[in-house]
Amino acid sequence: MFFIKTSSMRNDMGQRFGMLIGNRRQSMSLVLLASMVSLLLFIPTHLMADCCYQLAGLEFILAVALALMLWRLRRKAPLEGIETALMCCAVALFSALILIESLEFSGAYWAAGFPFVSYFIKPVRQARYWVLFFWLEIISAALLAGLDLITIPYSPVQLGCLAMVVGFFWLLAHIYQSQYEAQRKRLHASYQQIDTHRSRLKTILDHAPNSIWMMDLHGRIRFANKAMQQWTGVDEATLREAEDYTALLPGDVGERSRRADRLCLEGDQNVYYSQETMPDATGQSRTFDLIRVKLLDGHGHLTGLVGFAIDISERLAIEIERQELERQMLHMQRLESLGMMAGGVAHDFNNLLTAIQGSLDLLRMDQEFSSDSLENLQSIETAVQAASELCQQMLAYSGKGFLATEVINLNDMFDNMDALLTASIGKNIELSIEGAEDLPAIKGDKGQIRQIALNMVINASEAIGENQGHIVIRSRCKKLTEPQYIGVVSGDMLAPGSYVIIEIADDGSGMSKETQAHVFDPFYTTKFTGRGLGMSAALGIVRAHHGALEMDSTPGQGTTMRVWLPAMRETAPVSSPESDLPGSKSAEKHAHRGCVLIIDDEADVMRVACRMLEYLGLNVLSAGDGPAGLELYRTNQAKIDWVLLDMTMPNMNGHECLQKLRDINPEVYVVMSSGYNQAYMGTDSGEGGGEKPQDFLKKPYNFSALHGVCDRAMNR
Repeated sequence: MFFIKTSSMRNDMGQRFGMLIGNRRQSMSLVLLASMVSLLLFIPTHLMADCCYQLAGLEFILAVALALMLWRLRRKAPLEGIETALMCCAVALFSALILIESLEFSGAYWAAGFPFVSYFIKPVRQARYWVLFFWLEIISAALLAGLDLITIPYSPVQLGCLAMVVGFFWLLAHIYQSQYEAQRKRLHASYQQIDTHRSRLKTILDHAPNSIWMMDLHGRIRFANKAMQQWTGVDEATLREAEDYTALLPGDVGERSRRADRLCLEGDQNVYYSQETMPDATGQSRTFDLIRVKLLDGHGHLTGLVGFAIDISERLAIEIERQELERQMLHMQRLESLGMMAGGVAHDFNNLLTAIQGSLDLLRMDQEFSSDSLENLQSIETAVQAASELCQQMLAYSGKGFLATEVINLNDMFDNMDALLTASIGKNIELSIEGAEDLPAIKGDKGQIRQIALNMVINASEAIGENQGHIVIRSRCKKLTEPQYIGVVSGDMLAPGSYVIIEIADDGSGMSKETQAHVFDPFYTTKFTGRGLGMSAALGIVRAHHGALEMDSTPGQGTTMRVWLPAMRETAPVSSPESDLPGSKSAEKHAHRGCVLIIDDEADVMRVACRMLEYLGLNVLSAGDGPAGLELYRTNQAKIDWVLLDMTMPNMNGHECLQKLRDINPEVYVVMSSGYNQAYMGTDSGEGGGEKPQDFLKKPYNFSALHGVCDRAMNR
């Protein structure tokens, strides 16, 4: 009887067992126990009614069978076998309710519940066969009873009605259970899909580089990905168990996080942005973009927040580095542009000075002047010399200044400059020179290297002022194994190799960042007087020597300047003592006979040069550009002894003109003239198609310099 009652309540009980028990084996254990107890309760009921002894005996046998099945179930017997045995017991019981006398012949009504019992115990594909077997059994019993072959408590008509009722309940149970199983399969598939999506989402969140966490209104963590755990140094389980997760965060991070959470939850905006620098679990300072978003349920009620911490430390470092490189690049471009402008101005200015200086020399030679006139001429020549020095500083800044290269022993050079340097600084300042032993030699222009040292020592002295101070000049050697960026302001990439470093350090007032940014700009000065070309010229000289300038200065702590110059392999030779200021020798006048071709685009320079050469007794042919000069040389090649050729000209520059002159006559003697240095012109490097002039005349030149060139050209 238990099976009938259970089958009628199959839907409700099935859901309860599914939700509360959630395990088929446990559910079957309860079904067996409940069925066994029900059968045992019906046995005394039959005995007290003094009837149905056969049914009571069968119920006892089935109760024992159920107890055996329960024991087998506890012994981990296969569940499928237990279910089949239970169905066999159900068939036996419901068949007995039809074939054997029951209380007031009501068994047939209970037997109508067999389809529900079958579909409760077995799946649809199996339950239909059990019901079909039972339905055929009822039909067979009705036929046999109608033929008087068997005697049963019910008439064939009653059994026929029972068969129709069973068939109807069978149809209902089959339709309902089929839909239920289909729905359960769809639900199971949905659960699997949800579980897959949840697993994928957790994998994505755990592999996300940003920290992600979810918090309720009480400050309890509901979720934290691995990045969050690595940042805080606390695992997710500990974070979830904590009453207040901010108490687990290092340093003052917890208080700041608590304040930010409160601002997000209590603010009017749904999203709260902030940026903070804080230590991570390792104590390393990191910068984060923090985003907190309010969480709302389906009714719009606030339930908590979700947070995102994006580590931007590396991005900020890269951005700062990019800005610094951009600043340095712009600064270098600005210095390069200024250098080109300074070189161009100095070149044009040198041409003007050449004309003025030559005219002065010719004026002295052609006429006799009074003492006042000679004094005025001397004043003009002094101004020309000062302007020439200014041009040389501008050319040095542009890297195109004249270089007279030689092998230099820096230690000897500084020893010889000691008296000059001491005289250039105040008596309140102590000067020390510390030269490294076995210092390699360098190759460069000694006069320009001396100028760098003198300018820097004078700047250091002015930075110390009237205070007691100390200036130290050190020399040492350093080897670079790979290309290295040298120069905080100037910024030059030095190739691998050995370098001699000249370090000039003072304990003066130092320089601010703003001053350091402009210290190499032409005409920038912090003094009340002066041209402001000292440091800019030093930068040009160092670059012309393929070196670099490095500066280290702090306000109130002094300044250290380092000059990097390429070292030669051998140790510097010991040089003989030299005077601080080079002497000059006057050229003697010699008359020459011959012809010279002057090619120069500056009319004043060409006119003065022609007059000075004519004064020396030479015939002069002149041309204002390269093509005109080539045509003159072709037509007068036989009588032209040598050519004075300007380097910078329109239409055809000096290199191109020299090449074409050599095409006409490979033996032609050419003197190149320019305010730029020889290395820039290619006379030392072999530029200009590999052709080099035989001599070089530096602008601005005077009569004595031109006379010397003329002597070498005519006496070769």
